[in-house]
Amino acid sequence: RKSLVWFFHELIDGGDLLLAEEQVAEVLARSPQDPDGLTLQARLWALEGDTERAISQLQEVLAQQPGLDSAIITLARLFERTERPQQAEQVLRSGLDSAEDAKRLRVQLGQFYIRQKQYDKAEQVLNALIENNPERLAYRIS
Repeated sequence: RKSLVWFFHELIDGGDLLLAEEQVAEVLARSPQDPDGLTLQARLWALEGDTERAISQLQEVLAQQPGLDSAIITLARLFERTERPQQAEQVLRSGLDSAEDAKRLRVQLGQFYIRQKQYDKAEQVLNALIENNPERLAYRIS
């Protein structure tokens, strides 16, 4: 399942939006409340310029499944892109408690702080990640 979701994100990231839309529509036709499908649909809406609709859908997804890291990250990025950095930070921070992959969210939070030029906070978050996960540092270096 995770590999299929990853593939759909790759389609979107690669710009193959027509195929991504078709695939997401098939997922949602089979399971209209599928949180991964709804998250992908929100990403597509945002790319089409319907950002507020995407934000609303992501908030609904997270109300049903608070730990879905792909929805947390997508929502935070949309808030950041729409000049709402406080909301982006709140989404990332609150997601840390319930995330399926808290390490991934910590990296995202550190990157967020770097983009916001809050280097002290970025260093604090990323140092804590490295201290608690030295194998992650070895992976990044290799």
